[in-house]
This record gives sequence, structure tokens and C-alpha cells, in this order.
Amino acid sequence: QTGMVSYLPDHALPKRSELRINRA
Repeated sequence: QTGMVSYLPDHALPKRSELRINRA
């Protein structure tokens, strides 16, 4: 499900989403 936040800008997402991107 990281791909869901993958296409979104990291600055627009909450810190929780940023962690998901880092893990992906």
C-alpha cells in the first residue's frame, strides 16, 4: 500500500505517510 502514497508529494502527506515512503 506504499504505492498509494508513493505518487503523492511527501510534503503534502502527514509524517506517518513519509515513514511509509521511507520504508518503500
